Amino acid sequence: MPPQCYVDTSGGHNACYTCHQSHTVPSPPNRVGDGWQQNRLPSGPDLSRNPWRNLVVPPEPRSPLPHPLDDWLRVDNYAAGLSAGTQPRMPAVHGYSQGAAAFQTDGFAKDGSGWVAIRYKPFPGEFWPTNGSFGDVLIRLPARFRQRQGTTDQATYRMNLALLELQILGLEAVSIRAVEEAQFGADLDGDGRLGTALRLTDRERYFGDAQSTATQPMVYPEGTEFLHALRYPAVNANGRVVPSRRFKELRYMRKLRVLSTAELDSRLGNERQEQVEGSGFVLTRNDSGFYDNRFGWEIGGWIEARDGHLRVQTAEETRFCLGCHGFIGTPIDSTFAFARKLPGPAGWRYQQVRGLPDAANRGGQTAEYAEYLQRTGGWDEYESNSELHANWQRNATGTLNDISRLIVPSPKRARALSRAYLSIVASQNFRLGRTALTAAGARVMTATDGALPLPRSARIDDWDLRLDWTRVPLPVAPPPKAEAIAEPHGQSD
Repeated sequence: MPPQCYVDTSGGHNACYTCHQSHTVPSPPNRVGDGWQQNRLPSGPDLSRNPWRNLVVPPEPRSPLPHPLDDWLRVDNYAAGLSAGTQPRMPAVHGYSQGAAAFQTDGFAKDGSGWVAIRYKPFPGEFWPTNGSFGDVLIRLPARFRQRQGTTDQATYRMNLALLELQILGLEAVSIRAVEEAQFGADLDGDGRLGTALRLTDRERYFGDAQSTATQPMVYPEGTEFLHALRYPAVNANGRVVPSRRFKELRYMRKLRVLSTAELDSRLGNERQEQVEGSGFVLTRNDSGFYDNRFGWEIGGWIEARDGHLRVQTAEETRFCLGCHGFIGTPIDSTFAFARKLPGPAGWRYQQVRGLPDAANRGGQTAEYAEYLQRTGGWDEYESNSELHANWQRNATGTLNDISRLIVPSPKRARALSRAYLSIVASQNFRLGRTALTAAGARVMTATDGALPLPRSARIDDWDLRLDWTRVPLPVAPPPKAEAIAEPHGQSD
């Protein structure tokens, strides 16, 4: 049970809707339909007591630190982890700790590994930098999607990524970099002739050596991989808050198999029966060393050890990830970020939150973050982040054209968050919660016995995590400077 489920919602403050959703027309592969969970609290002898003790009593900020804080956050523990050969091995992306410097302006990793960065709008709440972490996400499709007649072909790979984007974002067409249709022998933009295409319309099959693979709405092809790095909010030499070189975590997913609707329904039935019986979710570890989420993916991760290197997560720590990438109603094929990328070429580049507008959700009328904060009273889930509350009060009257004004912490808060998290690292008690609060959360409950749930009138259904980018100005050109990583020698951005 994720930590957000132990929050007092009796007053109508509802952050639950972003994870627990029911849709009027369920769309495969997510057929969970658990919007009713918004009005339910964890109960029973094993669930009523809040196990996330780091939220109930936030740890004291770590002091003294092994090194000055800013210097410690500039240390590259990812490259060191690759050299150490930890098993299972971390996927290698040369220079990944340096952020945007490791990627071309079109998002492709410079090392030719096939990893591609996406620019996306962070999921509301926990994934805002002001609540503890900067994040970035990479995707990689299997080799056959990157090849044409057995040879690596970047044009083919771009087209397959764009075609996947159509499937996950549910678009009829998507903008692409200019391409000569004769190269593919196909009318890519649907204008009835072969010429130069600037957009791609939907197709039944992928391109190149993946042409035997059929496209499926809201489904990733077998072998799709994701990397998700979580970094500290660091302060650079100019006093600006930027992502750290040091990784807090590195999370990994790989699609093992595309499940049929019948298989999905069967697995959902098993999950529901286990909930009724209270038997709990039994983790299955694959030969790869990662864990099966039972919906076609394997999941694993690496997290900071006491001495700062990245170690493999334990099975118990991996449950934290499976709580969201599994049996809940919001994700699309067990994932979140890709469905929230900027459409077309603007979304194929390394992550930067500065300059992103507060787009509304698909089918929504209000800017997403504005609506979320209205429903939480202007606070984070736990009512702990007073700086966020103050920022919201200043910006509550309209749509933000730059979400960083709301969700990037001040230097003072960034350092406080880092010290609080390093206290958890020092104790290695991630099983008690890895969210670092700088102050006790007013809505965090020690137990749910006798507590009142969210009123039925505050429930929200048919919320789509995908975004309507058509009503906000898109950052179409590459940002003048990427979200610079805090450099070892204080290099600024």
